[in-house]
Amino acid sequence: MNVSTTARVAAVLLVCSALGTTTAKSAESRPAQVGDATRALLRLQASGERAGTPLPILGDQASASYKRYIDSFTHPIPAYLAPSLRPDAAGGAATTGK
Repeated sequence: MNVSTTARVAAVLLVCSALGTTTAKSAESRPAQVGDATRALLRLQASGERAGTPLPILGDQASASYKRYIDSFTHPIPAYLAPSLRPDAAGGAATTGK
């Protein structure tokens, strides 16, 4: 196994142990299915029960990230997205139409 696969396996085992009785109860009621671990990870992520502490973005990384964001407005909208855009009634600004 490479490092990435090992890390994934470790993460799944950690989540399964963190879920504890929930995983054990569902395993008793039916055999394990493909995607069970992924669904458990997504439920854990969505619940926020085991969220880590927020980490600050350091100045250099924050500046570079903000510059990429600002620079993204200098690129034209790709032609394949043009049909999904419509002029805004307030002044022609493009918005997605649904």
